[in-house]
Amino acid sequence: MKRFQKALFALTAVVLLGWMGASTASAQTQFLASPSQARPVRSEGLTEAVGSVVLSAQSTGVIVATSTISFNFGAAIEATSGSVTNSFAGGVACAGLPPGPLTPVANPANVTVNGNVLTITFSAACGVDNGESISVTGVRVNAGAIGAGNNVTVSISSQVPPASAATNPVSIIQFVALTVATVQAAPSTAVSGGSKILLLCDSASTLLTGQAVTLTVTENFNQAFLSLFDETGLNNNGNVVAMGITFSLVGIPVGVKLDVTLGASTASLATVLVNGGATATFTSKAGQQDVDITATVDTDGSGTNTTGDPEKLVLVFTFTVPDKALLQTTEGTATAKISLTGGSAGSTAVPRFGANTQSSRDALKLIACASYLIFPWVAYTADGNLDTGIAISNTSADPAIIGTRGQTGDVTLYFWTADGSTAPAPLKIATALAAGKSATFVASQIGKAYTGYVIAVCGFQMGHGLAAFLSPKVGVFGASYLALNATNPRTVVAGAEALGQ
Repeated sequence: MKRFQKALFALTAVVLLGWMGASTASAQTQFLASPSQARPVRSEGLTEAVGSVVLSAQSTGVIVATSTISFNFGAAIEATSGSVTNSFAGGVACAGLPPGPLTPVANPANVTVNGNVLTITFSAACGVDNGESISVTGVRVNAGAIGAGNNVTVSISSQVPPASAATNPVSIIQFVALTVATVQAAPSTAVSGGSKILLLCDSASTLLTGQAVTLTVTENFNQAFLSLFDETGLNNNGNVVAMGITFSLVGIPVGVKLDVTLGASTASLATVLVNGGATATFTSKAGQQDVDITATVDTDGSGTNTTGDPEKLVLVFTFTVPDKALLQTTEGTATAKISLTGGSAGSTAVPRFGANTQSSRDALKLIACASYLIFPWVAYTADGNLDTGIAISNTSADPAIIGTRGQTGDVTLYFWTADGSTAPAPLKIATALAAGKSATFVASQIGKAYTGYVIAVCGFQMGHGLAAFLSPKVGVFGASYLALNATNPRTVVAGAEALGQ
């Protein structure tokens, strides 16, 4: 029994020594993977810089030539981004991974990007001591593809030549999820501000002297606006650009002039460009009614918001009519859409953002000070038996307690005949009819028999009308009715008519 125990002990010792010898000869390299603090990134970003990942050596070993370590970020990587550094004492002996920064652009043979994956390739043997490290920083990913409310996490894998798999493996130890970014759960900017409604026929309208529309873009997460200052150090290839906010105004009525100024912003601007030109003025012309205003956020000095309040970019859009005669429409709407910019698709400039309209609203609505009254049946028989009288009142004069601004305008009648024959020419029955006054008309003023309908265009709001049939021979009135009030179908989705409005 004792001999057996001694033999077993001796065998165990040999096996243990053999295992120890094999372990020593294998020169296995073990790395502990850990992330930096997760960085908040924009949900609409195509090239957002995420946090860093550090591999700390837990053993002394040798990484053989053609071995690789790959970092999968789960979303497309901007190919010109990212920096790899290491603290290897071997320096240049580590085959293209000397101490200090190394970017994919600077050394594509050793650090490459393919889709979601950044790969480090060791083209010659590299000795690694316990405590030395490899760091990957400044990688930019398509956070929009990850999706709002989700995290950007990194998975790491290693590969060695099959002949060295037993002797020189590279293993990655990971105790926590390698979360390097949190994708903003809501749009990264919020837009506030209202539109203006402008009455064109009012001689006292502020349209003529300038009507201001203020739009405010507010940053939604803790960082300041991603400016040139904020991006420093996140990319080593020098392609960082300041972030821009683009305001696209569509359908500005012809003849309206737009001036853009900076309001009470906590974010400062490098430039304000209108349609790419270094000017903040635009006048709408036929065929040129759309404009892009790009405000480039530069730096507020510190690059961070030290007050703890969200940064705000405030632009003031002032609409004027230099010459009212140039207006080619009496009604129209300018729609504003606000989006992030920062380099175009395919550009090496970063950050970049996708098609990410943040807000769409009416920035300016021109409304003619007009009333459209329909008299559906007007008749004059020219034999003294039947005529039609029309009365139209400008009711824009109200008691002071109501506070309506009085308007003044012409009243013109337009005719359509019942049988489709040639209609009488339009007839102006009042010029500059003031608020509180009325105009009258009888169909016999046409000068010949007429039956059909009439539309009255009043150059003021709140016009009301009454039509009454009368018999001149007997001197009596017949039936009467209130005119229908109609909207302008060009400026609404569907026209509307209302009795007595």
